[in-house]
Amino acid sequence: MSWKSFNANRSLLGLFLAYIVGGLGVGLVTVLVLLYWVFTTNTEFLVRDGLFGQAEEIAQALTFDSSGQPQLTIHEPMNWAYDAYYTNLKYRIVGPDQTLLFTSDGDTELLLPDGVTSLQEAPKYFSLPGLDGDLHVGNFEFDKDSRQLVIQTARGDRFSELAAEAIMPAVFETASILAAASFLIFLGALGLAVRTAIHRIRQVSNAAEVINPDNLEARIDSSNVPVEIAPLVAAFNSALDRIAEGFRVQQRFVANAAHELKTPLAIMRAQVELTNESESRAQFLNDIDQMADHVKQMLHLSQVQDSRNYYFEQVDLRLLAEEVVRSFSGFPLAQDKRFDITGLEQNELSVDRATAFTALRNLVENAVKCSRSEGVIRICVRVDGFTVEDEGPGIDESRASLLFERFWRADASTTDGSGLGLSIVAEIARAHGGEVSAKNRDDRRGAVFTLILDKGTAKGQ
Repeated sequence: MSWKSFNANRSLLGLFLAYIVGGLGVGLVTVLVLLYWVFTTNTEFLVRDGLFGQAEEIAQALTFDSSGQPQLTIHEPMNWAYDAYYTNLKYRIVGPDQTLLFTSDGDTELLLPDGVTSLQEAPKYFSLPGLDGDLHVGNFEFDKDSRQLVIQTARGDRFSELAAEAIMPAVFETASILAAASFLIFLGALGLAVRTAIHRIRQVSNAAEVINPDNLEARIDSSNVPVEIAPLVAAFNSALDRIAEGFRVQQRFVANAAHELKTPLAIMRAQVELTNESESRAQFLNDIDQMADHVKQMLHLSQVQDSRNYYFEQVDLRLLAEEVVRSFSGFPLAQDKRFDITGLEQNELSVDRATAFTALRNLVENAVKCSRSEGVIRICVRVDGFTVEDEGPGIDESRASLLFERFWRADASTTDGSGLGLSIVAEIARAHGGEVSAKNRDDRRGAVFTLILDKGTAKGQ
């Protein structure tokens, strides 16, 4: 891996390591500063902690034989220290009856502050004047073999200074070496772990690179990816499923469009070859009108599939229904039909006015074409959209879902219409978060189409 890949603005590994190195560096400096502060300024805490540790060590070295006589065996280095620094390092062991069992310097007097004559009156920590500064004393109670003992330990300032001078450099040096070694080991392990994780992510990336329009069925295997990016892989695969389905839909659309346009063209060619101009003129014009209608509907379908063409605003659905009815004033098949608008007198819904108008008009136009002469087309304004009832032959409910497929016709032999009107309605409904459905009327005297433009509106009412 090149250093360029560690650019924190470009590399996840570089960004991660930069934060880790920075955090560990700050933590390391903080630990060393705190360590130095403890050793240089917090001397009282260190002295008391040292006195207690000294007393614990003596308690562990104290035993009683079978006759109850105390035995004290202090390891040689510490015993030497008591002998060499007897004026600055002392201890007293006091038995249950306040008798002095052992002393470090042969002195038979307890270590007590001025004016205090017994251990019961002495504080737990206090200081006495010594030859080389103050002598700090601690009284600690221990239970040893069911005997209550008091161990007095004392340490002078001079001994503490000598110990600090001898220990501090070694402590800091050891701490620094251990910290640096730990830092490097941790950094190496972290880099290896992150590199391994990044490698697995690159494997996902490499798998995604081979997917193209000729290989849309390929998917990324999510069984060996980190759990953190598994949802991303799943979402990517799901997006590929939708894209693949979109390609299949477009392929079917192009094939159907080619088929729909091929038929009138073939008819026109045959008419040109077999008839004279005067006999074929009317048929030519009809075929051209059909082709123009096919092209217009296909362009319209392409437009309603693009969400960028939608502009949502509050629209009164009742007024929209009235506009649709007025648009049929010059429509020949509507001249012998009657329109009836029912439902809500006023209802505003957030929709795209132009496409909502188109969807309702296509449903009404379908009802006009299917209804009998003198029939009534009923448009009911709902809180979430419309229903359109006709007085036609009804539908085959087992094939109701096919009504909204592109180029599908109930009678496959007819060439009347493009077969795209209801599929356009379905696209517009989906773009609004709704749906369109069809069923027969309860009295079996026609069909009912329901256009829902907002599912949430009906639930919220």
